[in-house]
Amino acid sequence: MPGTQARALRAVRSASFNNDVVVELLREITPMIDSHELGRRLRCATRQLEHDAHTLEDVWADMVANGACVTQRSRQR
Repeated sequence: MPGTQARALRAVRSASFNNDVVVELLREITPMIDSHELGRRLRCATRQLEHDAHTLEDVWADMVANGACVTQRSRQR
């Protein structure tokens, strides 16, 4: 089970990071969009991704605090 927990921990952290990267990119390209409707939709998607990134970061912190990253070595002690 520790391997599964470590993979879950890494997946949550990776998803949070990836969402942050996409938010940055969307913020860079949204002003270049001529369509008001498409710009609005991109801003909405950006806000949602940013919210998701923060939520995932909170989940990651909770997992770390609650020992989700237990290794085989620490279980042997």
